[in-house]
Amino acid sequence: MGFALTSVLPAWLLRRTVGGAAEQSSHWQSFRKAALGTPYYQRHPIARASVVELAAFYRDHALFLNPGAGTPAPVPLATPWEPLPRMIAVKPWFRIMPPVETLLDLPPARACDVLAAPVDVLLSLARLPSPGYGVIAFTGISQTPLTSAVRDRLWAAWRTPVFEQFRGFQGELLAAECEAFAGLHFDADLAVWEERSQNGAPELVLTSLTNLRHPAWRLTTGRAGRVNHAAC
Repeated sequence: MGFALTSVLPAWLLRRTVGGAAEQSSHWQSFRKAALGTPYYQRHPIARASVVELAAFYRDHALFLNPGAGTPAPVPLATPWEPLPRMIAVKPWFRIMPPVETLLDLPPARACDVLAAPVDVLLSLARLPSPGYGVIAFTGISQTPLTSAVRDRLWAAWRTPVFEQFRGFQGELLAAECEAFAGLHFDADLAVWEERSQNGAPELVLTSLTNLRHPAWRLTTGRAGRVNHAAC
């Protein structure tokens, strides 16, 4: 199951994984420095490295560790709403900054304006009162995807919009839906998305420029999809 990505930046910038404008960004420079500190990229220079297969990344995970990176910091929870409403996040795999209340266990019935959780957790929370503003579904590599069928089940339970946020291993925001629900937007200064042909279908390849603990250049995702440079 794939998803469309809709750019919020000019296409010429998004097409540049290395070189040009992307290489001049502070995030790219930080990513490159972090990668050079890992055993993997000391053996495989980025300039000559090919894509990193997801299975190989998991198998050789220790080789991608940057020993100079500290513990991942809490990340903000982006929302379509201002001012920020009352928000509860349930069982995320990453830490979230206040004012979001994070619960590590399934909560008893309680009201909130925004409920955020991984997709499989959301499916177990359908007994909760309907969030007043909406639901944020966390997805990511190796996380349960937000399919049309799941979205319909959540709508039937709460009658409130569901916004997908595709997040990285450290919780960094890599792509997110807006109110148009016409694909996921991404910031090319923070994440570089590309396509490669795999068995005749486009597979999404990702470089998270803000994951400095386990930097991986051009990591395959196992997800089909296209990068769309048209306006939302």
